[in-house]
Amino acid sequence: MSKSIGVFGAGPALGRAVAHRYADEGYAVVLVARHAEPLEGLAREFASRGTAAHAITADLADTAAVPRLAAQIRAQVGDLDALYYGPSGSGVPAAPSALTPRHLEAFMPVALYSWPRSSAGSSHTCSNSTMGRS
Repeated sequence: MSKSIGVFGAGPALGRAVAHRYADEGYAVVLVARHAEPLEGLAREFASRGTAAHAITADLADTAAVPRLAAQIRAQVGDLDALYYGPSGSGVPAAPSALTPRHLEAFMPVALYSWPRSSAGSSHTCSNSTMGRS
């Protein structure tokens, strides 16, 4: 099996750029985001370039569903070799000056709780050598 990266928060900007960087190095990409249509378009874009791409629609704020997401990823590509975890919160304002404690509380399930609930986040399923890679 080829190397793979999970891009959690595969949106139109940073997640997309990370996926492209790894795809250029021959990695299969697993794209995870909340909205199916743009996600599937991104997967088609990668496939047209000859990159193995898997689109998985998931809401990382649903912490109870994250272990199923990890199992789905493993079924498609095995254990991840690298990951990017940068999901955005629904309803979080873009301007930092507009943030309130309520916005931050609403984002906590995505930012802090989802990944640890996933067995995909454990060291035995993702190579430590590529985590945090720049």
